Amino acid sequence: MTAVDHIRPASTRVAIARLAEEVVGRTVGVSATRGRGRWLTADGERTIDGVVVGQTAAGATDVDLHLIAEWPARPLPPLADQLRWELRADAASAGLGDHLGEIEVSVHDFKLPGEGGEEGS
Repeated sequence: MTAVDHIRPASTRVAIARLAEEVVGRTVGVSATRGRGRWLTADGERTIDGVVVGQTAAGATDVDLHLIAEWPARPLPPLADQLRWELRADAASAGLGDHLGEIEVSVHDFKLPGEGGEEGS
């Protein structure tokens, strides 16, 4: 994972994408999809893989997480709930909780622990 630049100013959308990247990075048993160019958010000269964010007409920022899970996978519904809860908690702590909309979690593939298993890795 690329280090997040906390100095460079970011839009609310990108700030929430950075938080999502941090949540996925510290969650055991999942990693972001990589090398699948359609599931990312641009953050200056780098990309935040596996995180797609967009703003609704009402101004909320919706988040789609695109993940690879380790096999054997943890039960996926509780894992998705954990990711949502942590992202909401982090957004609230960063003063962005009121901007966060819906959070969708998609698991696209599975890999064995320690296995690369991702395109482009």
